[in-house]
Amino acid sequence: MPRMYEPLWEQLSTAGMVRIRCAPDAVSRIKKAVIKEKDMAADPKWRHRRLLISISKGTEPNTSDVEFRLVAKLSSIANI
Repeated sequence: MPRMYEPLWEQLSTAGMVRIRCAPDAVSRIKKAVIKEKDMAADPKWRHRRLLISISKGTEPNTSDVEFRLVAKLSSIANI
């Protein structure tokens, strides 16, 4: 049985960016879960990626827009 946020991480790891809309009280739980999924990923290439998270107020009442983006760390670019 897959973990609850594993599909979100799979989409993020293939696309590089995911935007979701959720309730404001769920934002911290989702952030923590996605960070945990990144840390649990067996692929070593994720060690050289940074996870950027931006949160904004949603267009509908009582919603938040959360954007997750994987970017390369500057230290890994300098070592190329």
